[in-house]
Amino acid sequence: MAMASFVLGLLGLCVPVLGPVALILGILAARRPLRRGLAIAGIVLGTLESVALVALIWAVIGAWPARMIPKPVEITPPDYDSLIGEGLQGSGFHFSWGGRVYLGSSLHQFDGTTPAKMLTADLEQIDVLARVHTQNDVQVLTFEPGPLASVPPLRYAGRATLERGDPVLILCGDEPIVAHITVTLDESGGQVFCRLADRAADLRGCSGSAVISGLTGDVVGVLLTDSFLGAGFEVLDLPEGLRGAEDVSVEGGAE
Repeated sequence: MAMASFVLGLLGLCVPVLGPVALILGILAARRPLRRGLAIAGIVLGTLESVALVALIWAVIGAWPARMIPKPVEITPPDYDSLIGEGLQGSGFHFSWGGRVYLGSSLHQFDGTTPAKMLTADLEQIDVLARVHTQNDVQVLTFEPGPLASVPPLRYAGRATLERGDPVLILCGDEPIVAHITVTLDESGGQVFCRLADRAADLRGCSGSAVISGLTGDVVGVLLTDSFLGAGFEVLDLPEGLRGAEDVSVEGGAE
């Protein structure tokens, strides 16, 4: 047991999960005088590796939710019906940026292609003209106003700076779904995850929906997925000179 404790302690330097085993074997072997030195070495290594293992587990699945302090929603949720993707796949939304109005949606819901049309909540057809911006899993489109001509667009005010605990609203379904930022991975494509205030909220069919700030009401991203980390969305990051849509008169967007 002393020899096994020492060997596992050495291996645990590369595989910390072996640390607790080395610690237990070392404690059992230290009661006997034979090879007590090996047992003590195993105990020391096993203790250090066990502490490192606990710290790693705490950092991954315990610490970040505990330190996330949710901020309250400071805006009145907009009265906005998400658009429906072509073929009833996913969702979308229209928004104003630089005096022009665009459509936003995900790419994966259309298998990476540009849809020919989208639908309003009343199933009125919106003709898509072209794709003018692409991100990892987000596309921005121009369109014929049609039934959206009289519907105030959402607002986009440039790439948002998001912090853990910030409230966001996912515009999907009859009522906006409240969530709070938990994990930001901007270094990996602008992916952000948020924890739903109502854990029972159903996000099926919501890919492509607008995610807006609960502090400013501006569009901050496009909903993509629902995983063990929470609801995931990609931060919308549009260039200042984005063109392709007709100039329109917008009064600040949807209220």
